[in-house]
Amino acid sequence: GWGSQPSKATVADLMARSAARHGVDVALVRAVGWQESGWWQGARSSTGAIGVMQLMPGTASWLGPALLGRQINPYDVSDNIEGGVAYLAYLQRQTGSRRLAIASYYQGLGSVTSRGLLAETEAYVGSVASFIGNV
Repeated sequence: GWGSQPSKATVADLMARSAARHGVDVALVRAVGWQESGWWQGARSSTGAIGVMQLMPGTASWLGPALLGRQINPYDVSDNIEGGVAYLAYLQRQTGSRRLAIASYYQGLGSVTSRGLLAETEAYVGSVASFIGNV
């Protein structure tokens, strides 16, 4: 419920620790988390994405074992952020590009690879970029 919402300071600390662990720029993590949910763990999207980093259940069930070696619970803020950051790190490795990693976080790596960036993805990337260093 509302009582379980962690403070912004707690979210920021979890982001910093995960970013350091996975070698991702913390400013990027903060920006993606802000774009996705305003750092609100209670956030739920119309498509079923969960929490601060807006992890889809299917993505969470794949990336936990694949990238972290364990199952993650996207309803747990610590796991949610750890999963989102590990996914960003993976996307940066796969694409070799911060811009394409941000785009793939939103649109999906397969879709970006096969179709290029959709107009709404371009807007998403621009919005995330505007938050980098500002949240």
